[in-house]
Amino acid sequence: MLLSEQVRRLSNEQNLINDAADYTRNACGWAQIHDYGNITLTQDSIVILSYTAGMTVNGGGNTCAHRISVGGLRVSGYQFAGGSNVSEGVTVIFFLAAGTYDVTADGAGDYYDGNNWRAIHVSNFKLGILDFADVVGFSVAAYSATITKNLPVRKLAVGTIKNGVMHIQVATDNGVLAASLPTVSVDGVTRSWAWSRTGQAAGSFCNSYGSVCGRIDVTLTAGADHTITLSGGAGTHYISIAFTPWILPTSLSEPITLDFPQGSTLYITAEPLVADPAKDIKIGKARAISFGDTADYYSTLSGAGVLNYSYTFEVVEVANCVLRVDGYGGCISILAVDVR
Repeated sequence: MLLSEQVRRLSNEQNLINDAADYTRNACGWAQIHDYGNITLTQDSIVILSYTAGMTVNGGGNTCAHRISVGGLRVSGYQFAGGSNVSEGVTVIFFLAAGTYDVTADGAGDYYDGNNWRAIHVSNFKLGILDFADVVGFSVAAYSATITKNLPVRKLAVGTIKNGVMHIQVATDNGVLAASLPTVSVDGVTRSWAWSRTGQAAGSFCNSYGSVCGRIDVTLTAGADHTITLSGGAGTHYISIAFTPWILPTSLSEPITLDFPQGSTLYITAEPLVADPAKDIKIGKARAISFGDTADYYSTLSGAGVLNYSYTFEVVEVANCVLRVDGYGGCISILAVDVR
């Protein structure tokens, strides 16, 4: 008997913005470079954002910066500095309460004259809303006090939720003054940024300080309270939290305690989400002395795109194995077991 659950509920997933155009500014001071219009969420949702940010260099100058806001709340943005053209992709995962929000991009350049400037660019802007099972969130807001979150334990056909991945997005805004990210502590432990952009340099001709951002993803036990605290840094810190087992982390996580009859076949589908990274699915466990994946795991699958994984527990015992997954930017979408 095949038992399956699709934890990524595609029927409610929507793409709300898909704008490839390049919006730019080389003038001094912060100003809106594009209004992407309003988005409306009928329920609290995880929101994913992907865009390209960059700088164009012409003659003298030093810096330029951008910031992305949803309903006036910062979700991303940072500064570029130096003497070379640069461009990079940015991905953001955040949580947003039901409501209507205006989505905007601001820019600040470094301008002296027509031959000496630095211009900020924002392009390839894509934003969508998700609907996953087993999500706990904290909607984007200026941080004011310790946040506590608890991801409920739930029994699925393949087993019981063991851990969730807490995706923390912080965007700090400080106007035209230098900004800096806070220290993020989860359960009293300082956590390292998985990705951040923190450079703050003065412009040659004008000041484009004021915007930094970063993200953290940390695996935490389901069914327990977890506290998130920000401290230090310069500026207003906007924080969002999306806590779920199904959006993959940077480092290996164990989302499920496997629990089904011996001899059954486990099926897992992993997919791109906000990016299309290499995703890893592994059955086994790192040994007391590890000799690498080929000795630690009975079965592995890795790759980009849609991964369809299966493993039959014939000799290997279900109760003595661990499911481990990773691949930030991707997700688990389907879990199933063919019970024998």
